[in-house]
Amino acid sequence: MLIGTARRLARSARSARPGLILVLGWLGFMLYAYPGYMSYDSAVQLLEARSGEYTGAHPPTMSALWAITDSVIAGPLGMLLVQSICFLAGAFLLLRRFMSARRAAACATLVLWFPPVSAVLAVIWKDSQMVAYLALGAALLLSPRRGVRIVGLALLSLATAMRYNALAITLPLVVMLFAWSPAHRWWLRYPIALGCWLLVTFTASFANNRLTADGQHVELWHDSLALFDLTGTLRYAPDLADDELRRELAGTPLLSTTDIQVRARASYPAESVIEERRMKFGSGAYVPALWITTDHVFSVPTIDAQRAAIARAWRSMVLAHPTAYLEHRWHVFRERVHLGDDEIPSGAYIWFNDILDPMVSAGKLGHNAAPSGIQLGLRKAMLWLGSTWLFRPWIYLALSLVFVGLCRRDRTLLALVLSGIANEAALFVLAPTIDYRYSVWLVIATVVVTLALIATRAAGPRLTDERIVGP
Repeated sequence: MLIGTARRLARSARSARPGLILVLGWLGFMLYAYPGYMSYDSAVQLLEARSGEYTGAHPPTMSALWAITDSVIAGPLGMLLVQSICFLAGAFLLLRRFMSARRAAACATLVLWFPPVSAVLAVIWKDSQMVAYLALGAALLLSPRRGVRIVGLALLSLATAMRYNALAITLPLVVMLFAWSPAHRWWLRYPIALGCWLLVTFTASFANNRLTADGQHVELWHDSLALFDLTGTLRYAPDLADDELRRELAGTPLLSTTDIQVRARASYPAESVIEERRMKFGSGAYVPALWITTDHVFSVPTIDAQRAAIARAWRSMVLAHPTAYLEHRWHVFRERVHLGDDEIPSGAYIWFNDILDPMVSAGKLGHNAAPSGIQLGLRKAMLWLGSTWLFRPWIYLALSLVFVGLCRRDRTLLALVLSGIANEAALFVLAPTIDYRYSVWLVIATVVVTLALIATRAAGPRLTDERIVGP
C-alpha cells in the first residue's frame, strides 16, 4: 500500500505544473516560518517602522518598507511574504535557465527548504530581505527585455540598501550579467554595466540617508567596528610604548592613557559579561572576548571630533601594522566560518520575539505568537540542524572556489559564484560578529550553482552565446 501511494505521488509530481509546485513548496516553508520570527534587531526595526523615526542603526529603507506592510498586515507576516515570495521567484527564474520549468520549480523549492537557507529566510532580518532581492534582481538581469532588466537593477539597489556588504555582492552580478543592449560589444557593455553598478550603489546610499531622521544618524563603524579593529590590531602589533600610542590615538575615547597595549592584550573573563556578549554577538572564543577587551580600552565616542580621531587612528594603525591587522581579522573570519571548530553553536533562530526579553518585546510590539504542534517539532529539528556541518560557511566557500574553474565559460554561474566569494571577502574586513546569517548569500549561490551544474552535466554541453563569458 505504501509503495503504491509513493508511486502515485511520484507520478503526480512528474505531471504537476511548475506553478503548483512553487505554491506547494512555498506553503511548506510557511508551515515552518509563519508568521515570521523576530530577534532584537527585528523588534527594533518594527518599532521604528511604526514610529516613523528611522535611525542609521538599521537600514531605514527596510523600516520604510515594513511600515507599508505593517499598515496592511500588522506584525512580521507582511515582510515574511515579501522576502519568501521574492526569493522563491528569483531562485526559480535562475534555475529555469539550466533545466525544465518543472524541475526548476522543484529545485527552487528545495533551495527554499534547505535548512541553512530557510533558517534565515524565516526571520525578518535585513539579511533575509537582502538575499530575496538579490535572487530576484539577478534573475531579472537575464531577461531579454530591457525594461525587466532595469527592474532587476532596482531590486539590486533595494538589496544594497538592506546591508552594507551587498555592494560587493552586486558588483559581479551587475557587471557580468547586465547588458543595456545585446548588440553592445564587450568594450561597451562592461563599462555601461559598471556605471549601472555605481548608480545602484549610490541610489541605495542616497535613499537610506534621505530616510534617516535628522539628528538620528548612527555612526556604526566609528562607534563599534573601528574600535574593535584598533584593539585587535594592538593585540598583535609589536610592543609599542605608551608615548607613541598616545600620539597615534590622540583624541580617541581612551579609558586610560597608560598601559594601553597591555590593556588591549588582556583578557577579562567575567562569565556574566562573556555570556551577555555571546547572546548579542554570537558564540565563540575570540570575538566575544575581544569585544569585552575593547570595552575596557575605549568608551563609545560621543562627539564628531572623537569619531574623526578614531578614523585617523584606524588608518594609521592598520597601515603601520598591516600584518597585525590581518592576523586579527583572520581570527574573526576563522571563527565566523567555523573553520576548525569541533562544535558550533546553532545557526538557527527559532523565536517569534526577542529572545533576550520575550515578554517585554511581545508587549511593545503587540505580537505574541505561539508555535503549532507541527511547527514546534520543525523548530526543534532546525535548532539541532543549526549545529551540524550544514551551517559551516567555510564548506560553501571551499566549494565556490572550486566552482570558479568549473564555471569559467558560463557567465551566469560565474557571476553567482563570484558574488558569493565577494560577500565573504567584504565580510573579512567588515564583519563585527560571527553570525551565520552574514554568509547566507554564499550558501544560496553555492547551492544554486551546484544544482545548475548537475543539470548542465546531465543535459550535455549546450551553452548559448549569452552564457559564454567573453565578447
